[in-house]
Amino acid sequence: VDDDHRRQHELFLHASFKSPPSSALSSPSHKKSLQQPKQPRRPRPLPQIPLAQK
Repeated sequence: VDDDHRRQHELFLHASFKSPPSSALSSPSHKKSLQQPKQPRRPRPLPQIPLAQK
């Protein structure tokens, strides 16, 4: 049972990991971040970082 649950979880993670790229590319927020050249090209910081700077 536990093994089957883990396999389902891996399948879910796989599906959710495969689909975001296309939907994220077409999402307006992603396009907006792409159109901001002033920001250095690097992975987005963790959500906690901007909140801590406020």
